Amino acid sequence: MDFRDGDAVICYPQGCPMRFKYQCDPFYTMWNTHFPAHVSADVTSLHLGKRLLEYNGELRRPVYGTTEMSAHHSKAQLWRLSMPSLADMDPELALFLREHQQSPHRDSRTARTAPVVAVGNQQQPDDTAAVTMDCTFSLRRNNFWTCSVDDDNNSLVVGCDTGAYMLTSTFNILGRATARTAVLASSCIPDRPGLAWLGCRDSEVKMFDPRIHSKQNLRFKHSSLAIAHLKALDSYRVLAIDVGESLAIWDMRFMANNKRNRPLRRLKGHVNTAGTRIACDVNQTKQLLALAGNDHCVRLWSLNDSLCSSTVNSNQNLPFWESQKFGDGPVQAVQFIDDPPPMASAWEQLPAMSDDRQNRAPGLVVAAPVDANSSSSTSSSGIHWLTL
Repeated sequence: MDFRDGDAVICYPQGCPMRFKYQCDPFYTMWNTHFPAHVSADVTSLHLGKRLLEYNGELRRPVYGTTEMSAHHSKAQLWRLSMPSLADMDPELALFLREHQQSPHRDSRTARTAPVVAVGNQQQPDDTAAVTMDCTFSLRRNNFWTCSVDDDNNSLVVGCDTGAYMLTSTFNILGRATARTAVLASSCIPDRPGLAWLGCRDSEVKMFDPRIHSKQNLRFKHSSLAIAHLKALDSYRVLAIDVGESLAIWDMRFMANNKRNRPLRRLKGHVNTAGTRIACDVNQTKQLLALAGNDHCVRLWSLNDSLCSSTVNSNQNLPFWESQKFGDGPVQAVQFIDDPPPMASAWEQLPAMSDDRQNRAPGLVVAAPVDANSSSSTSSSGIHWLTL
């Protein structure tokens, strides 16, 4: 899933991204906008474009994603969809959402309001003309595992079984990097256009600079397990997480090829056993890491540190907050919302709500199962909103 500027895209199984709108003020809620898109295979990565693009005089929001090979599709695919920008909420919808807003419940560990919005399987309308497939990129005998988009510089990096490609936003090739094993994670480096980090199945983390040969790029071993997630924290630091329980912050200013490098910090307390798709997000403004374990709990770490790992207290490497268990299934995704969309003008026509019904950002969105009802053992997907 991905949330941005009041738009949200959530990907259901068998390649069905669905579009929602959301608000944080005067309370958090989501509603289906009925713009489904079918990509015919399981989605391995998803990114909602930061900027609206103009097509034939119409503003549209791009959605980037990758799908894997299947029995029915011999090619994995990188694709870009675009969806029309929607009009502001009307008073009728605002009144409906207010009347059906669930009362917030309290997390006994945090006492923070945490309303749950059910987003189970939605009925799909017949009209899908509003969604267009802008462009695609595919390779034979290769799976696409990761995609990192640099919206500010109109470029992206996609990782596959044999390495990675750097492309323009219209999928023209800018460069290629080879790798001994599949590239499972990637992250474009902020303020350094044309550079990215790659994380491989053999636990190697390497710099991707298309201007030089792959063997000359900086590389190091994170652990002995495959890399599951990478996030460039700034121009020099990168957070690496493997499929086990190892997560660490590395700084390229203190590393060199062919040497035994040490990370700035090794964070502790993550619970995972061979999970390749982990729910993870970083809030760059507040320097926070949200990470879900396979015990169905979400934990928060502080990423604020000094330049020397020896000066960081060991307690700072542990999570400072831990959620209760989310249902009986895994947490599919987590995402910080630090810059919420402005409140729709329709709310100005309705009476003001009491303070205890308001759930403004910053907040954390968690996609995880919720109990269908107290008398049933089944569960459905839901969006949990936690205020920070």
